[in-house]
Amino acid sequence: MKAVELFKIRIMEPVLRIDTAGVSAMSGRWRALCSDLVNGIGPPGGLGLSCQASAAAVHAGHAEVTAGTAALEARLLAAAARVDTADARYTANEVDSAATLAAVVAV
Repeated sequence: MKAVELFKIRIMEPVLRIDTAGVSAMSGRWRALCSDLVNGIGPPGGLGLSCQASAAAVHAGHAEVTAGTAALEARLLAAAARVDTADARYTANEVDSAATLAAVVAV
C-alpha cells in the first residue's frame, strides 16, 4: 500500500529522450566557436600613404567588429553554461526517476 501512495504522489510524465552526450558536445562546440571568434580575427595591415583615410576607416570598422565579437562570445559562453546546467539537472532527474521507479517495482 505504501508503494501505491508513492505512485499517486509521483506522477510520471510523458517520455522525453535526451542525448546528454550530444548536449554536452553542443556546449563544448559553442566554447570552441568562441575561441575561433576571438582568435580568428586579426587587424588589417598597416596604413598606406595614398589610402590613409580608407585604412583608418577600416581600423575603426575592425574595432566595432571586435566589440561585437566580444559581445557574441559572452552570449555564447553564457548559453553554453546554461546548457551544461540544464544537462546536469536533467541527468540528476533521470537518476532520481529511475530510483523511484525501482522502489515501486521492488515492492
